[in-house]
Amino acid sequence: MSLNSQLVSALATATSKPEMLVVCLQGHQGPINCAMTGASKSGRLKNRFAQKPWQTPKIHGGKSQVSNSLTLKGNISSLVLDEDLLLSWVWAEMGSTTKWEVLSASSAARDAVESLSFHRSSNQLAVTSHYGEVRVYSLDLKNKKSNTLFHLDWSTHNTMRLPRATTFTNDSQEILVFGLNTGDMTTMAASNGEILSTINLKCPIGTASVYMGGDLVVVNNISRGFNLYNFRTGMLVQSAITGCTSALITDVRFHENAAVVIGGSGRGKVYVVNLQQNAVIQELCHGGDTEPVQAIDAICVGDCYRIASGSSASEPDICIWEKEIKMAIIRPKQADTKSKYLLIALCLLTGTLLLITICQNLPMGIKILKDIFHSWNPYVPSWNHQDGGHVKVGEKDVSDAMDQVLKTIGPHRQRHNYNRGDHRVGVDIIRL
Repeated sequence: MSLNSQLVSALATATSKPEMLVVCLQGHQGPINCAMTGASKSGRLKNRFAQKPWQTPKIHGGKSQVSNSLTLKGNISSLVLDEDLLLSWVWAEMGSTTKWEVLSASSAARDAVESLSFHRSSNQLAVTSHYGEVRVYSLDLKNKKSNTLFHLDWSTHNTMRLPRATTFTNDSQEILVFGLNTGDMTTMAASNGEILSTINLKCPIGTASVYMGGDLVVVNNISRGFNLYNFRTGMLVQSAITGCTSALITDVRFHENAAVVIGGSGRGKVYVVNLQQNAVIQELCHGGDTEPVQAIDAICVGDCYRIASGSSASEPDICIWEKEIKMAIIRPKQADTKSKYLLIALCLLTGTLLLITICQNLPMGIKILKDIFHSWNPYVPSWNHQDGGHVKVGEKDVSDAMDQVLKTIGPHRQRHNYNRGDHRVGVDIIRL
């Protein structure tokens, strides 16, 4: 399937309604430079945050740390990266209680978290660090008495690569790691970290997003916008310019079944780019003209599309945008004339076989034929004779009735005679 046909198919569920701002979360103490959203059991986010306000973990004497990642996936309410202390903080809802846990993103003394990815089905969390380390944790929500939510599965280290982005693929069987400085897209086994393949995309990779349904990967190229590549071959499909004026790393995400791509900017806006038109179709105003909007994520939940954006200003905030899904009505094609004729021929053939079967099961079949013939044609002669309460059927009567019916069907028939006990019966076979 070509890229154009994929995009046309994806647009079948798109709607012309714009994204609308439904909630703005404030009170963070530092820049927000990456985001990850997910489904909320309470429905839309505006309902969720009306019930429970946003919370930030307090550590080290009550100091609020830098929050630069958000998620609402499954039972996990938020993932917060502490870039200063090189740790990942996790807040998970377990019934009526909440837990915070510190995860080490790197074995180095001073390192920084670059990216994370959580897969809901496998309950695995992948975290990458500035100095090239990749770690995968498993989430355990069954043991409510344990103070440990995540268990380290494996870790690997590559000092030559800055793993700026990571994501799970192939139903959580594989992990993609994107190198900022190398431009490499490395596929690793999620079970043990074994390198399966490496493709060079020949451009800096700020962030990346994968659409497995069409073998596509979109990459923030830092300079002008984003590039769209074939996931399997690494071939460039198209580029989109979103008006970036500086080398700023921003998130980029597929949205609306890959009909559009969402990207941030350094000018306080979130860009919605239509892939079929290769043009910006909407600009979501998040902040001022010089406010960097680096954290972006987009998902589909229930009956709405949802976008989350986070700014990197001195007083950052998180904005949630939504729009309702309006399914397109696709009318089925009308059956052509040939199909109608085939259906008629099939009905005639079935009726002929039914007549032959009935004639071979006399005398009960004769009574059935009588009812059928009289309902079809009132001029069919009476061919039952009462004698002492018993029905006597003559050979000529049966033949006359058959001829009368066959005249109404058509001239394309053949006469076949065979013996049925003491009677000789003639049957007309229609040739379609």
